[in-house]
Amino acid sequence: MLENVLAGFSLGGVFHLKYLDGDVRLNTTGVDEKEDFTVPIPMIGLNLHLGILANILEARVAGTGIAYSGDSMYDVFGELSWTPFAFVDVHGGYRIFATDIDQDDVVLDYKMSGPYVGVTVSF
Repeated sequence: MLENVLAGFSLGGVFHLKYLDGDVRLNTTGVDEKEDFTVPIPMIGLNLHLGILANILEARVAGTGIAYSGDSMYDVFGELSWTPFAFVDVHGGYRIFATDIDQDDVVLDYKMSGPYVGVTVSF
């Protein structure tokens, strides 16, 4: 990982372990089946951080994903962060999370995206 190159610029690798937990149901005439599943999904990617104004204003972009045998999952976001006081961070950006899995006649095609805002208080 490279730290603080060019006035606050850093680029590094990311490893996430997403935990997918759910159930699949089939309910038709004479058939009522339910199957629970729990799957840990390892994801790798990159994280880019740019300190714009002496650790008061920062920009971050990160993306992780995995693809295997036609199935895929990815999680990407970009945000701006403002730190008005020590230990307080106000941030907002845009995030996309998508899953496309087709295994044993079970299909999970899910996509969530949109803007977000948040406040982080650390101690």
